[in-house]
Amino acid sequence: MRHCSIFLLLLTFFFTILISSCSDSKQKLMKKEEFSDILAELIIIEKLNIPKNAKIALMQKVFENHDVEPELFQKTRQRYQEHPAFWIEVYDKAKERISSLPPDAQSYVDSLQNAYKSIHHSVK
Repeated sequence: MRHCSIFLLLLTFFFTILISSCSDSKQKLMKKEEFSDILAELIIIEKLNIPKNAKIALMQKVFENHDVEPELFQKTRQRYQEHPAFWIEVYDKAKERISSLPPDAQSYVDSLQNAYKSIHHSVK
């Protein structure tokens, strides 16, 4: 009888840990809105005509501005990799965000270029 109660206690403990770890992993994913906002900014940065190391620095700045770790972005991307409905919604929102920029988007590009210059000067 004692062995049975110890087994049940261990089994309960195991399932409690399993359930809490599953819910923790879901809680650590980004919301679609924030994910698509960051994705839109990363797409714009990728299109800038600046050196690759400058693009990387700007991308890091995007994550800092959103207070999101790049690993969390990647974890979210990997988690939804096989979910087309997620990507359709995310890309639609990213497209909306990019489309809402002024037609020439020069002020946004200028702010990115200024950020690049400030990062570039601080490295020297």
